[in-house]
Amino acid sequence: MKGRALVILMVATALGIALGHAPQVLAVQKGGGGPSWACTCRTGPSGPGGAGASGGSASLSTEAAVEEGETSQGEAIGSVSLELAAQAESPLLQSDSQQSLFRVSSAVVETGVAVTFDASASWSEDEIVLYGWDFDGDGVLDEATGSPVVEHAYDDDGVYGALVRISDASGAVAWSDPVQLSVFNRPPTAGPYASVPAVEEGGTVVFSSASTDPDGRVVAWIWDLGDGTTCQAESCSHGYVSEGTYDVALIVTDDDGGVSTPSAITLSVRNAAPVAAFQVDAATAEVGVPLRFLDTSTDTNPGEIVHVAWDFGDGTYRAGGPQAGGVYTHTYASPGGYTITLYVIDADGSMAVARQEIKVGG
Repeated sequence: MKGRALVILMVATALGIALGHAPQVLAVQKGGGGPSWACTCRTGPSGPGGAGASGGSASLSTEAAVEEGETSQGEAIGSVSLELAAQAESPLLQSDSQQSLFRVSSAVVETGVAVTFDASASWSEDEIVLYGWDFDGDGVLDEATGSPVVEHAYDDDGVYGALVRISDASGAVAWSDPVQLSVFNRPPTAGPYASVPAVEEGGTVVFSSASTDPDGRVVAWIWDLGDGTTCQAESCSHGYVSEGTYDVALIVTDDDGGVSTPSAITLSVRNAAPVAAFQVDAATAEVGVPLRFLDTSTDTNPGEIVHVAWDFGDGTYRAGGPQAGGVYTHTYASPGGYTITLYVIDADGSMAVARQEIKVGG
């Protein structure tokens, strides 16, 4: 019975260690070869995840060899071996599936999207009073909160190993293992702009970019100007030779290689009327002598003047298609002053007029 009582005493000693009481070493010897007990206690290494985290464990080994007088069998009453683990003193977290101090609402997000970090499952013998958050894993705390739940949005894409450090009322701290988050680039938004919404044929339009990028900057531009031409600059000037409606599209690329969807604006190009003009060979302005006229009219689109009409001022008219070389002749029957009028019409129905005064000698 005496040996059993001593074993119980040693078990109680071990439990005292597990509950945080000072470790003891106990040795009891009876006679030479009587009962003996030994207690050994040890402190474990720092807890996982960071400096300052500490844990403890106690190991108790008891052996009893009890002799109560002389027995006919001379056998030992028994031996006991006991291992106890002391509760860690620094805060630790236990989640459903892994040893970690926090969870995130999503481990794959785009820049600018808020992620919820939740360390509610953290525990400590003393009250947890502070949560320090290292969102990018650089070893520097980015934010400290009294709440176990916080939100954070990443400004730039990349892979981040986020950590949390918790501190309790006794000053003990513990770091979590990192949780990896993959943050993806958000593409830019193309914003084309035209200096004017409409222009005549031959007029110049200046296109500029009001594009934006939510997590960086725009570094490349590709314009489709709608008439088969392109431009690769932030700002472009372009002239249109034919009337019509043109869809001008812009695609931009950001500094992370993200490409926008095309964004288009509509430009109206109106027909430009031709310009009527002619020259007169005054040296031949004599009665009865054919007088030469040279049609120098122009149109934005060469060859689009489709109708020419002359009023020679003496009651004579001539109309028809453009004549090759633009040379026309007319003979006046009487001397005097005459007003010559030229009408030109293009393929879009726009008309232009030119007039000159001449004198015909007798």
